[in-house]
Amino acid sequence: MNLELKPGQYITDSQVAGDLNIIRGVNDQWYRVRIGLQALEGRMQRSTPEHERIVESILAGNGEEAARLNRTHVNSVRDELVRVLVNLVFPFAEEGV
Repeated sequence: MNLELKPGQYITDSQVAGDLNIIRGVNDQWYRVRIGLQALEGRMQRSTPEHERIVESILAGNGEEAARLNRTHVNSVRDELVRVLVNLVFPFAEEGV
């Protein structure tokens, strides 16, 4: 909203309503971001031991175990991201993502 009004100019109800809709939209988006971040909270704490086990397997020369652990880790991250998208992004996407 342009708050620099000249003498005799007034803000119309439709301008205020439009600005309030923008503010509500931003608030809704920020809410979804916060919920998404909470949903992923702890991911780094879970990922660190997973990474350590993968590296330990590589250093021990156990490529098959490292590959298995890596697949499990990647699938876990994917599943968490899918949950966030399905619950927090897709329901609010107007034309798909």
